[in-house]
Amino acid sequence: MQPAPKPSLTLPIILMVGPAALFVIAIILYAATNFFISIGASGSPASNDLFGDSSEASPLRAISNIILYLFSAISILTFLPGMIVGIILLVKRADERHALSQ
Repeated sequence: MQPAPKPSLTLPIILMVGPAALFVIAIILYAATNFFISIGASGSPASNDLFGDSSEASPLRAISNIILYLFSAISILTFLPGMIVGIILLVKRADERHALSQ
């Protein structure tokens, strides 16, 4: 009789940390893309384009903002379920380890 394989620790950690990391990455990418698109459009980072006051809207900026908005929405929607499932998997793993040691 072979012992049951140990459940992995990586899945619960990814479920708990992944949505928060995705949200932080989305915010950083949002700031970076808007900054670089505004520099490319106006030539200087101190123009009003940086704050979205430009008279001509860039389609690249609109598409990147929509994609980054979707990343942020997915991360927010999966944060609570990911935490719950991750904690359940960690507790289940700890219970199995405790039962095997007895």
